[in-house]
Amino acid sequence: MLRIAVIAGVLHSGGKRNLIMEYYRHIDRTKVQYDFICDSDSNGIPEEEIKALGGRVYKVAPYKNLITHLKDTYKILKENKYEVMHAFDNTLNIFPMFLGRIAGVKVRISESISKGDKNEKKTLIKYALRPFSHWFANCYMANSIDCGIWQFGKKTYDKGEVSIFKTVINADTNAFDDKLRESTRKKFGWENKVIYGFIGRYVPQKNPLFLIDIFNEITKKQENATLVMIGFGELENEMHDRIQSYGITDRVMNLGRRDDINQFYNAFDTFLLPSLYEGMPVVGIEAQCAGLPIFFF
Repeated sequence: MLRIAVIAGVLHSGGKRNLIMEYYRHIDRTKVQYDFICDSDSNGIPEEEIKALGGRVYKVAPYKNLITHLKDTYKILKENKYEVMHAFDNTLNIFPMFLGRIAGVKVRISESISKGDKNEKKTLIKYALRPFSHWFANCYMANSIDCGIWQFGKKTYDKGEVSIFKTVINADTNAFDDKLRESTRKKFGWENKVIYGFIGRYVPQKNPLFLIDIFNEITKKQENATLVMIGFGELENEMHDRIQSYGITDRVMNLGRRDDINQFYNAFDTFLLPSLYEGMPVVGIEAQCAGLPIFFF
């Protein structure tokens, strides 16, 4: 059996986790297995499911503690003698790719799953490392054409060296269910409301402050409109302050971080995603599968 080292980085509930897990759930696990190498400050590692499927989970020091992080990762790669590794941290992949090379991993896959914004401080390192994306990796992947070009360059893409592995979801699990819609709306008291939904991290990339600006304008035109937000992140306090400043506290529900989001795709009336940049948003595909009208802006 071939074991692949999956460099998952910080694994929270969200698109990256869903992307990796959907592939893992549907591969032939009698021939291929995954070992997940995750940062220890992750809060969404589905350890029970991974172990039930035959995988293993290794936790390493957070990448902010770079030296310890690299030592931990190298030790795992070296001791397990992997033939294949697959990293999902965009331009940060240069670090595990280097470790994989000196540890003797033959196939080193670097995947791009998002882009960046020069105005966002946290993505400055992405831009700094992007010119070195070809170093140490020998297979390039992306979940969309734009992501592949952004990270590895148009020349590399045009030469056919970037494989596009499209984001996958379970269409049966995410299909519309009118009974689930009815029960969820009743549970939350949404029967007579128009529900605008948002699912994502409360971080600059997802642009949640602009989301609140948009919804404030909606409230001026639609008396029964309610915004339901599902997520977590560094901008939460600032979002709360902006909601209060607009005087729309009673029109907004913040449900925090949840894993039971399928019911909400059914219960929402429309889905909003005002991201500054995306790779291929899993939430958008899931929303479309449920037949939910979506607005990306």
